[in-house]
Amino acid sequence: MTKTVLVVDDDPTQRRLIQAVLERDGFAVAQAESGDAAIDHLTAGAKADIILLDLVMPRLSGQDTLKELRAAFQGVDRHTHVHRFTDMHDVGDLLVACGFADPVMDMEVVTLTYADVRELMRDLKAIGAHNVTQGRPAALS
Repeated sequence: MTKTVLVVDDDPTQRRLIQAVLERDGFAVAQAESGDAAIDHLTAGAKADIILLDLVMPRLSGQDTLKELRAAFQGVDRHTHVHRFTDMHDVGDLLVACGFADPVMDMEVVTLTYADVRELMRDLKAIGAHNVTQGRPAALS
């Protein structure tokens, strides 16, 4: 059964490029040009097995889109549909609460490039990456 990927990005060129790669690898692709459009797409009942989401978009950022989706799905059922991603600043606050004087929170961006989506999926599987959410449904909706 073909999996559907919802690509959310405010840059139409990025959406087209990502769609071409995903379709070449056998995925069905739906597109949304904003976080609002993604939410509208999903609340209209459209299927998405996974969402590729640009985190930096005008008006509703990727992080804010995740928050909106999480809130919307809470009204549907008790399953977790959207992963909770820990903000590094929250980790810093916890370190201070545990007695660390002045923790410095910084991040490093590491970019990995893959020839295709299946190569990426093989790497993720090889390191044991998987969805650890208990009792989650197989798809987003």
